[in-house]
Amino acid sequence: MDGASRRITELRERLGLSQGRLAAAAGLSREQLNRIERGSRTLTHAEAVSLALALGVGIDELSTPTEAVQFRGNTDTHDAGAAIAAFRTYVRNWQMIDALRSIDEESA
Repeated sequence: MDGASRRITELRERLGLSQGRLAAAAGLSREQLNRIERGSRTLTHAEAVSLALALGVGIDELSTPTEAVQFRGNTDTHDAGAAIAAFRTYVRNWQMIDALRSIDEESA
């Protein structure tokens, strides 16, 4: 188990969250989170961002000793899940706008 894997487990347990609740809030399956926490699966940058949001910490704090982590804001997984969903929608919308601009530029 690497540092980030261990830290995710520590933070999740410190907040009293099950793997299922954290996984749902981060947009992952419980099995994906289980593999990440065991260190048998590589954590992608997007997953790290989603997990950090769901845990209420900064992404850099996923590799910081738990004692030094400062939890921010509301750590309720429902609010975190809504924030993650809104962020994903924003990214998808931005990608669609960018793709449409590229099409417009090619046809001009």
